[in-house]
Amino acid sequence: MFRNGIHFKIVSLVVILTALGAGVAIYFGVKMKEADLLDEKLQASRLVAEPVLTAIYEDMIEERADLVRYMLRDLGTAHGLGSISIVRSNGVEEAFRDMKTINEVIKVRGTARPEWLAGHVNEARNVAAGVYSPEFKAALERYRRDWGAGPVNYIERADGTPYFVYLQPIETRFKCKACHAGDGARGVLVIRMPLEQMYASLAKESARWIFAGIMGTFISGVFLSVVMRKTVTGPIDRNLKAIKATVVGGPGGRLETGSGDDIGGMFAAFNEMLDTVNRRGDEKMRLLETAASDRETLQWAFDAMQEMISIHDMDGKAFKVNKALAARLKTTPEALAGKSCHEIFFDRKGPHAGCPHEKTVLTAAAASGEFTDMALDGAYQVTTLPVLNASGAMIAVIHVARNLTADKLLRDQLIQAAKLSCVGRLAGGIAHELNNPLMGIMGFAQLVIDKPGDAPVSEVRDKILKIYSESQKASRIVQNLLAFASTKRSERELQEINEIVRQAANLREYAMKANNIAVALDFEPGIPATMLDRYQIQQAVLNILGNAEDAIVSTNRSGKIEIRTRYRRGNVEISVRDDGPGIPNELIMKVFDPFFTTKDVGKGTGLGLSTAYGIVAEHGGVINIFNRDEGGAVVEMVLPVINALQWSEIQKAVDEAEVHLRSLKRRRAIIIDGGATSAALGDILVKEGFSCVSISGAPAALDALKDGSYALVLIDLAMAARDNRRLYDIIVARHEYLKDRIIAVTDGQGSIEARLFLEATGCPHISRPVDPKELAALVRVLLV
Repeated sequence: MFRNGIHFKIVSLVVILTALGAGVAIYFGVKMKEADLLDEKLQASRLVAEPVLTAIYEDMIEERADLVRYMLRDLGTAHGLGSISIVRSNGVEEAFRDMKTINEVIKVRGTARPEWLAGHVNEARNVAAGVYSPEFKAALERYRRDWGAGPVNYIERADGTPYFVYLQPIETRFKCKACHAGDGARGVLVIRMPLEQMYASLAKESARWIFAGIMGTFISGVFLSVVMRKTVTGPIDRNLKAIKATVVGGPGGRLETGSGDDIGGMFAAFNEMLDTVNRRGDEKMRLLETAASDRETLQWAFDAMQEMISIHDMDGKAFKVNKALAARLKTTPEALAGKSCHEIFFDRKGPHAGCPHEKTVLTAAAASGEFTDMALDGAYQVTTLPVLNASGAMIAVIHVARNLTADKLLRDQLIQAAKLSCVGRLAGGIAHELNNPLMGIMGFAQLVIDKPGDAPVSEVRDKILKIYSESQKASRIVQNLLAFASTKRSERELQEINEIVRQAANLREYAMKANNIAVALDFEPGIPATMLDRYQIQQAVLNILGNAEDAIVSTNRSGKIEIRTRYRRGNVEISVRDDGPGIPNELIMKVFDPFFTTKDVGKGTGLGLSTAYGIVAEHGGVINIFNRDEGGAVVEMVLPVINALQWSEIQKAVDEAEVHLRSLKRRRAIIIDGGATSAALGDILVKEGFSCVSISGAPAALDALKDGSYALVLIDLAMAARDNRRLYDIIVARHEYLKDRIIAVTDGQGSIEARLFLEATGCPHISRPVDPKELAALVRVLLV
């Protein structure tokens, strides 16, 4: 009770913050003191090292190495100085502790001075103190690279005793070579100062600071507690009792406001709130009555909507259906409740491949699709919208079905009208194109007629062949026109883009000449063939050419149209350039809108460029229009070049993506050879929203996986030790989307076969006994 009070919480918080502040201050104070003391050691070491080095150089040059030995021995006994020594260049041995150096000098000079030998020790094992520490080795490596490098210092802990170590390199001078060969004169001056006393002093000072901090924190806490009880928590406790009495309906009375601070203001505001609550008692009842009425009104509005609306849970089950949808299906909303969306809309047991419900569940965004195979009869657009709760989590999906039968028919009729309008414009050119072969047919036929009846066949054979050839030309012209004007479904084949554009230009050739318009073709040779619908692309090019022609004719002068094809970075570019008046800047962004036209009434449908835009977009390309600086406009189509293999892979990827979406939505799992563990694994996965199937044997498992409806596979390696690798490879080969969704179940460390399987496949695994939380977490990671 006391710990939950505001008094305890505020005082505890202040005490903790004060203690933390004092602790931080003490810590940094100790560190600063330690740094100052270590700096004093460094300065002392420098003061000792400088005269020692000078004496070493001078005494050695005067051949009085014994004086250096005595000096180092005497300095090592000084107060506060642990030791001072010279480590030879080999980084291990200490000078003056064996006869090695003297023996080398004797080899060079043939003799040694008596004072060098007087009192000289000769230890069998000569290892200098601290030479095996990492810091010393690093410093030695640095000196070996550059003996002119500066001094090094560090803290060494030998047998638990801290030392301040100062290293100064000893360089070789010219006169040193008289007695020493090679690097024999080099070494490192080592000064070691014990730090035990310094750290003991720091510990005592830290203890004093800590005690002072504790006492200061305690006194501050007591003082704050008294002040809080007097000014804050005391009045709050008294008023809290009054509030509780008011809540239970007793004579609570009004709260005492006390001083004019924030606490008093809060209590005054509470008194006003009590007055407001009393005034709104009756309003609450009226609001409840209004809410019930509003609920009925919303239900009436829901049922009055002409659009067919249903609300589904995350699994697609409908829990609310309006009367429009029920009436269209000749049933009642109650009869449709509980049915899945594919049962309602498509009258089928399994999910529909293009159902937007799954996309909305996966993306939490609106989705839509157009369908002609629904149980509602006709063409419909189904839009799905996510329903989010206050925390932003999706809890339901709204389905809105709108009848597109009339709209789709009208759209198809408009597109066909645009195509036939283009055909009408081509009529003059087609008549001219047909006239040439027909004149040939008529002329050669007349020649055949004029031949005598008894003329041999050989005399008229060439005329008949020419009649047949000209007839074929006329037939091709008519067939191309009929194919262009047909309403057959779009089909993509490998086509040469230059040939398609050339044919479109030929169809407009006569009309262009009649309007005194020159057409220049600039085709890049060798453009790769690509998968497209030749008649759709031909229609797009014809629509653009028609617009360019109309623009030039409106100027009442001759003109020129240039058609170019280029291959750039995997795309084919088709551009149509004219020298007409161009497009006003304020209208250039509207030219692709359906029914938008700048022509006079009766001279244009406004569907030419919008149809071209749709055709190019359907082929995965883009279309742009802009004005030329020198006058006129340019329409540019950019289409991706896709070969037959790539198109096949795209179609395969689309199919696999649909299978993948369906499997994720269904959240089905298959447990292979789980044995007694299957039930436990199934219970864990059911809690995660899965429906589970346990199957024994690889053939049965592979047969069950054929429909592509599973999102997760568990393989018990203990039960399928012999065939688990082959089973894994077959599953991945047949169902690539399951590659990262297979979990292996092992016994602890597992058998040798199990370990080899995991090493070879990298398959995620879990050990028995299975921890439900661990398995659930692994499943969530795999299904992200």
